[in-house]
Amino acid sequence: MKSNSCNNENQILDPRKTYLTTHYYKTIPVIDSSGPTFGAQYNYSNYDKFCLNTNLQPIFASIGLTFDINSIKIDDKMVLCVVPKQGGETFAMTEKTQDTLQQEVNFVCDNLYHLCLLFDVLTDRIYPRGWLISIFPHLQISDSLNPTFIKGKLYLSLNESTDYLSYYSDTVDNLMIQISQLYKTGDVICDDKFAKDWNLDLYRDDIYIAKWIDTRITMDKSQFLFNMLSGFPITMNIPDNSLYYHYISKKIQSLLVESGKIQFIPKSMEEINKILEIISIESESIYTITQILLPSQEIYIEMRDKILRKWKSADITGYGVPDPHRPIALSVLILDQVDDLKLKINKLI
Repeated sequence: MKSNSCNNENQILDPRKTYLTTHYYKTIPVIDSSGPTFGAQYNYSNYDKFCLNTNLQPIFASIGLTFDINSIKIDDKMVLCVVPKQGGETFAMTEKTQDTLQQEVNFVCDNLYHLCLLFDVLTDRIYPRGWLISIFPHLQISDSLNPTFIKGKLYLSLNESTDYLSYYSDTVDNLMIQISQLYKTGDVICDDKFAKDWNLDLYRDDIYIAKWIDTRITMDKSQFLFNMLSGFPITMNIPDNSLYYHYISKKIQSLLVESGKIQFIPKSMEEINKILEIISIESESIYTITQILLPSQEIYIEMRDKILRKWKSADITGYGVPDPHRPIALSVLILDQVDDLKLKINKLI
């Protein structure tokens, strides 16, 4: 078989680098003329192999490998070994890779021999990791399956069941249905205050569910709510309209505006609703509005005061923009027609 660790196609794989040993083995009966002998003695069961397989799968997948579990004759025993594969072919490990994987195999055999891995939050690519970790302890799994949640991984202890494969398969299906339904309906783990701020209903335990369905807020309610719990900023798409930016900045602190998008950290659904009300209104008033980009808060305050001395009825606000040199937009609104307002303001600088 060709080595996949070098470019020499004629080099034979070093057998010592193609497998990882476990603590599991069966003895080889010795048959001689002295009389009957005992059959092979095992120190593992099919369930032990099953646990080994479920626990190693995400570890090997994370480095692009699969594996087989085979019995290999080592000294006077048939030792159960893990044989790494890549693209269906036996994989010749480097010494570093072999040492790392052998440690993983030893840990599983020593510590997880009675536990089968049901779900690994850290390797899931479908749902946000933070949300999964928060929701997992609240999933409904029968106590008879002895569920254990350790460092982002959910295990079952099925060694007392003769039909562990069916129990495992059914539990996986039930678990994925629960996660999917909770995510689609916008469920989040939170306290009463957060639930009140964000208009949530109690579902069960500490799980709350979003009552609102307005897709202008978000298409992904669970991720949105988890971000709010974590204090992350959100980005909302709104019409690219200077008047909307002006009035929204008067309602929302630390607003960042960029071409039809606003970014901020909302404190409650009330703030979101204020924005939705603003962008739903069509103004028929005669007004003049303009923005001046400024380099600092100090210059913003200076310009604001100058403008108000000249136009006492001017409505002035400011918000952030993604300009590294002039990150503050001064927005001036006058409810009248003012020719060349921006030019006149620039002359005040």
